[in-house]
Amino acid sequence: MRKLWYGIWVIVAGCLVQACGTESRSGDGADALYDGFISPGAEYRPFVRWWWNGNSVTKDEIKRQLDVLSAAGIGGVEINPIAIPTEIDDADVTPIQWLSEDWNHLVAYAAQETKKRGMIADLLVGSGWPFGGEFLREDELVKRVIVHRIPYAGGDVLDESEASLIEKATQSEHQWHDEQAMKNELLFLTLVPTDITTVGQIQNLEDRVTSARRIQFAVPTGNYQLVYGILQHGHRTVMHGSPGASGPVMDHFKREVTLNYLNRLLKISEDTGIPLDELFRALFCDSIELAGANWSSGFEDLFYQQFGYRLEPYFPFIFYEPSVGYVDSNGTSDEGFAQEIRRVRYDYNAFLVGQYLENFTKVFQDFCKQHNLKCRYQAYGNPFLMGIMEGNMIPDIPEGNNWISSTNRADEWKWSQEHGFMIWNLFAASGGRLAGRREISCEAMTCTRDIFKTSLEQIKRSDDMNFITGINQTVLHGYNYSPKDAGFPGWIQYGAYFSEQNSWWPHFSKLADY
Repeated sequence: MRKLWYGIWVIVAGCLVQACGTESRSGDGADALYDGFISPGAEYRPFVRWWWNGNSVTKDEIKRQLDVLSAAGIGGVEINPIAIPTEIDDADVTPIQWLSEDWNHLVAYAAQETKKRGMIADLLVGSGWPFGGEFLREDELVKRVIVHRIPYAGGDVLDESEASLIEKATQSEHQWHDEQAMKNELLFLTLVPTDITTVGQIQNLEDRVTSARRIQFAVPTGNYQLVYGILQHGHRTVMHGSPGASGPVMDHFKREVTLNYLNRLLKISEDTGIPLDELFRALFCDSIELAGANWSSGFEDLFYQQFGYRLEPYFPFIFYEPSVGYVDSNGTSDEGFAQEIRRVRYDYNAFLVGQYLENFTKVFQDFCKQHNLKCRYQAYGNPFLMGIMEGNMIPDIPEGNNWISSTNRADEWKWSQEHGFMIWNLFAASGGRLAGRREISCEAMTCTRDIFKTSLEQIKRSDDMNFITGINQTVLHGYNYSPKDAGFPGWIQYGAYFSEQNSWWPHFSKLADY
């Protein structure tokens, strides 16, 4: 059967080539499809994520590295400012502040030099991921609510300070990358019967908190849980942020915060006199790793306006740890009340998705369109529900991801659930196709281990799987800005060591041509 299918494909391929060739020779003009395969444009070639390590860049080195990439058949670069690798002695590094006048002129220079070589330049918004910076005000910070439960029985005395409740909650909660919130405050404090059948049985204890921020309360007869929520401000910081764009992550649920952040990029044009669309093809947003962001100011009233009932009575049931999800059935054995809680949870999560897409994703796409740029966007992250299908239908170029170090580690391809890159690609491709997008890109060959073991064979095999899952544009992860005098192996962040110092680099152009 395998030989039969192989024979069929050979015949079909031969007919297609013959047909294309005949049309090209006999027509008045060249056949665009045929010629495209013979000499593909830059947009069809692999791109690279070009890490500007520490933003410690110079014009001479920018030119040298672009020459290296052009000679290797690379079609474009994603300029990606990022912190200097931790292994590098930063005493020898001269960092340049993100969006400073010097940096703006250098990024414009890099984009112009890219164009001179017939290549394409994209630009990461901000630095590292997600969007954030030291310049954000407190009311612009990312927020989440974490919930803690303490069992109590009738006759017990609840005697806690607000500080002790916050400490217990934060110690029990999974801290994303061991990061701590910039500010914690008590959002709600309730006593919930273990056999609850209606929210009317919940006792609100906030009025029992004294001016000294302490609560002393005699628990009535029965079995209960003290259920309370802590509102965390700035619980997430930018991963690998470079100088000028490190610090806390912004609130992605606020339209004005998103727009203020994007408008900062206009300083590039102000300083250089060059419109953004003359420098870049697209602005890029990396994965939405918000560490469980689930709140913003005014959410209670916005929810009421949309769904017609108050969310506050259901606070004890709607929040969950992002890496775990809802771990209990609904906190009740009463089936009627359980269904009610399931419905509220659905409404609340649908509300989160809607607020996120309206106030971040669509604002980002609209900003790009307004400035004649394409929007390149990754719709996955944490929390994972942030509209991964709807989110991929909004941008000009939806983007998936594949982790070469988590898959493709044997002689034959083996399915791996780890990092789930296939499903990310499928969502990006499906959303993009439904929205009529022609370009579906992929952050390809993401790798945090076995960096020096990755072969061209593995890279080809992984990219073939990307194409099968609907990807048609590869952004290789990644090419490090590393000065020539840095020696071997140079400055390295992550990735499959795309470097002119790699022993297979002289052969990479063949893969790029393929």
